[in-house]
Amino acid sequence: MQKDLKLIKKYYGENMTHLVRDLFPTILENEGKLFELINSKYAHSKSLYGDIVNSGLEEKFKSYIYSLYYVEKKETKVSKTPFELMDEAGYILYECKTKEDVEQFIKYYKEEEKLCTFNDIEGRLDKNYIFWAVKKDVDDIKREDFDYPEREDLYGISVISLQFTKGEKNILSIKNRYNHRVNNPDATFSNNLDNIMSGLTESFNKYFNLNVNENYIYFYLPDYVRASDEKFYKYNYEINNIYYCENNIIIDNFDVVKDYSDKTRYIVADYFILDLKKEDGTLNDLKLYDDRISESFINDFKDTKKITIRKENNNHILDVKTNNYNIEMKIDNLNRIISYKNNDIKNIPNNYLRYSRYIKEIEINNVSTIGDCFMDIYPTLIKKINLPNVSIIGDNFMYDDRNLKNFIAPNLEIIGNSFLKNNQKLIVLNIPNLKIAGDYFLTDNQYLEQLYLPNLEKLGYASLYMNERLKVFEIPTKVKLGNLCLSCNHNVDLYEKEKQKVKRKKFN
Repeated sequence: MQKDLKLIKKYYGENMTHLVRDLFPTILENEGKLFELINSKYAHSKSLYGDIVNSGLEEKFKSYIYSLYYVEKKETKVSKTPFELMDEAGYILYECKTKEDVEQFIKYYKEEEKLCTFNDIEGRLDKNYIFWAVKKDVDDIKREDFDYPEREDLYGISVISLQFTKGEKNILSIKNRYNHRVNNPDATFSNNLDNIMSGLTESFNKYFNLNVNENYIYFYLPDYVRASDEKFYKYNYEINNIYYCENNIIIDNFDVVKDYSDKTRYIVADYFILDLKKEDGTLNDLKLYDDRISESFINDFKDTKKITIRKENNNHILDVKTNNYNIEMKIDNLNRIISYKNNDIKNIPNNYLRYSRYIKEIEINNVSTIGDCFMDIYPTLIKKINLPNVSIIGDNFMYDDRNLKNFIAPNLEIIGNSFLKNNQKLIVLNIPNLKIAGDYFLTDNQYLEQLYLPNLEKLGYASLYMNERLKVFEIPTKVKLGNLCLSCNHNVDLYEKEKQKVKRKKFN
């Protein structure tokens, strides 16, 4: 017992030892067995305990580990093919062997929710067996009926892609129709075919000669991915079927990449790689592991002169000096960028920090223009953003953000499409010098109560749509409003032209 607990404490933390002592007294009687089981399924991580407990999954984790301990081979009983079983589940199953086979399913995805599979179809087919399953009534399931998507809701599972890695063992990923709009979209149905239809795993193994492990209880833990070594790894990002994990680990098509495991040289922060020292002794620039990602943030680190790293609690602070900028970046113990400061940058190009989801604080006080797709893929953790000098913001600025409470931009004059669309925390917003805003401006900001735009000249299509709590709205006497502006709101109706002639209107 003591040997197990000592090893578990070393690799998974002290709290984990208390948990396993309570959950697995029987296994602990078998010296060395418990650590062997956990170590065989989970990469070393001090956060595993918190992820289990905070998700309330102690009993399911217990069942999972005991199922490994008492594992017995199931007898083959399924006689139906995967096509027959999927038909009973309400799906039509398709096997994809060519690029053309895969391309026929693009039509089922919204532009911003297309699977990464479509970006490199031939490369994906080279490494995976690919299937698609489409609900028989798919044409009756509309995206616009799901304002708040959940991974296993009717739309999310109406079109799914089943992808098995090629090789001795076939790791399964069931990909959701929402793609990055929901949590862990590549683990739909917990990547367990039997959650779709009983016996489906065994049927795929038998009919397609696959080796998908079916002999233990499936245990789903959010933000963990099972790699080809059958271990689960905690990840921060999944982009293009590549998982960026803690401890400088990258999972590429479910294979574990350890090229950057030397922490004295590399930092894998978010989906970036910082090479602290090249072989010739010079400092390297920030780079991307996957060059298919459109990301301009790496340009801030060109011509790096000096990097100083200091420790603050469990975080690392990087002070970076380049030819153009002085940068401060904070990285937590899970290799996530949680704050960024660059007061030298003046113009932010398109696709800047586009996938960022863990930054809590950002300071870019001297920025005057921000391009398209600034932090637009994932909801961020930022509660306040101050842009005192910005005058122009492009399309999709902080799209689908759920935490922003304060937006300050006193000199902002022009905004593109989908500005702060689907925000969940803004209550009061004042943009005193705004003149022009594009389509879908503040659409679906259901908590916004007061909006002040005293210099507004033009508002685009479907702006302020579904803002049900808006009570105070200030605009000049002559404003050009696009179609569907302010529609579907309980307290406001400025859709009728005669109501546009309002200096300030209060709605009770």
